[in-house]
Amino acid sequence: IILFGMATSASAYTIVPSDSDWISTNYPSYNNPNATVISTITEHNVVEYYREDNALYETGTLSGSYNTLFHDDPTTTTNPDWDGGTISYVPGNPYVDGTWQYFLVRDGNAAVPIWYLFDISDWNGTDPLVFGNVTSDANYSDGFWEGQYGISHVAIFGDGTAETAKVPEPLTLILYGFGFAGAGFYINLRKKRPVSGLHS
Repeated sequence: IILFGMATSASAYTIVPSDSDWISTNYPSYNNPNATVISTITEHNVVEYYREDNALYETGTLSGSYNTLFHDDPTTTTNPDWDGGTISYVPGNPYVDGTWQYFLVRDGNAAVPIWYLFDISDWNGTDPLVFGNVTSDANYSDGFWEGQYGISHVAIFGDGTAETAKVPEPLTLILYGFGFAGAGFYINLRKKRPVSGLHS
């Protein structure tokens, strides 16, 4: 499901490598998982909603809904050596909120790439998605591939049978409220008003 709405106060949804539900070492034939591969692995039909490649460009049907800020590992001289980052929702845009949602992190090793796949079905689609936990870990021990190839790209996948739903804007809700209040007042007024009867 894709929803339209406004961001409220958010708390970060954080994932680290040890949280992964699937990892590339168990699927050696899949070097660069796409929506078809993810659907096969998870046994749920999904589409690619968002993908950020090397901090250069974004693709996917929700490419305008999210921004990714990668974190550069300060413990290495390789530049850039992304070992984590944060995906932020852009308020007012459609966002992912389906029954099945997955998040992919892949490294930049072209010969033997490593990737992690996470089930993030409990993510609400608007809270910051922090991967690597590098902002609060002084030793950066929860980052991805520190001092190695760094992150090549990240991607969010969601239900392939997605529907578009519209969340009423605050003004619309207020108008609905006035409408219901007015209807209630009118009904209540009619009940209290004496009804003229017919006299024989």
